[in-house]
Amino acid sequence: MYRHASKRSTFSKCQLIQLKCQCRHSDQATTNPLLKRQIYNKNHQTFSSDASSKKWTEPLGYDSGIVVYHSITKQKVPLILRQEKMAQWYACGPTVYDSPHIGHASTYVRLDIIRRILASFFNIDTTLVMNITDVDDKIIQKSIETGQPIEKVAKKYEAEFFADMAKLSVTSPNIVTRVCDYIPQIVNFIKKMEEKGLGYKTDDGSVYFDVKKYGKYGQFALQKDMQDESNTSVKRNSQDFAMWKGSKPNEPWWPSPWGQGRPGWHVECSAMASDIFGANFDVHSGGEDLMFPHHENELAQSCAFHGNDQWANYWLHTGHLYVAGQSDKMSKSLKNVISVSDFLDRYTSNHFRMLCLLTNYKK
Repeated sequence: MYRHASKRSTFSKCQLIQLKCQCRHSDQATTNPLLKRQIYNKNHQTFSSDASSKKWTEPLGYDSGIVVYHSITKQKVPLILRQEKMAQWYACGPTVYDSPHIGHASTYVRLDIIRRILASFFNIDTTLVMNITDVDDKIIQKSIETGQPIEKVAKKYEAEFFADMAKLSVTSPNIVTRVCDYIPQIVNFIKKMEEKGLGYKTDDGSVYFDVKKYGKYGQFALQKDMQDESNTSVKRNSQDFAMWKGSKPNEPWWPSPWGQGRPGWHVECSAMASDIFGANFDVHSGGEDLMFPHHENELAQSCAFHGNDQWANYWLHTGHLYVAGQSDKMSKSLKNVISVSDFLDRYTSNHFRMLCLLTNYKK
């Protein structure tokens, strides 16, 4: 039997406010003389990859005695936590436009295994925040196809997702955030980017992040992945990405300083994680398909927002799930998926967890 990483699955509003204050001021703990454990700093160093712009600085804090593979350095590094026996963890959650399949589930089961190991073997509790993308191009398209309101579509598939995760014995996140609940924070985030000169409005009412002006882009991506894709865009540079999308007919919208519109995909996680954890936290995770461009864009705008070079101290990415005999990953677009419910009609959740344990979580 696995021990749950946290005794509570949710926080009250009062506890959430208290958590935000603790996260944002936890730097003060590193200078508190009353702390019983010695702060780990004797081997404080910077790791660099081949490109001079790609670097990671080992954080100050508490030595967990664990080494983890870091997606930026491409090597194992010491896991140094900001707070003793506590990991602040943000996990990219699902875009809720369809039923979950076991390719999705493999990411959350693998990360749940890591979370349980931290709790059971290292006595490290986790504050896990997971987002739900409840407004997105795919959700809008599903709403059009089914004739159902976008809110109903999102709620339906979010409920399916959490029901399937419960069937697979995945520990619940402590905090769940939804894009539609965070519009004011997202708007304020974009306004600050504009004030810093890193956001610009286009004629269609959208606001883009200026990658070239930022100048530190490319922490995850290889050079070949960042080649110009189009010369026919309203963007200044082809790598620039939308933080705010101007409204189109039959799409949901919210008022903003730039007119009616909705958040871009990448900005949602930056705004929500920053609202909970502040300028720096321990772990950010997701599937390897999110590494570029999603996490690349998240990292760029978050570091620009906070004025630092290291927003999340550690990045964990899980590998894809493949169907035997096929070279392509399990994907709805390829119509080679197995739903969680279909899998559990023939096998148990422990069978699936064992399947995830047979390979390294990165592969």
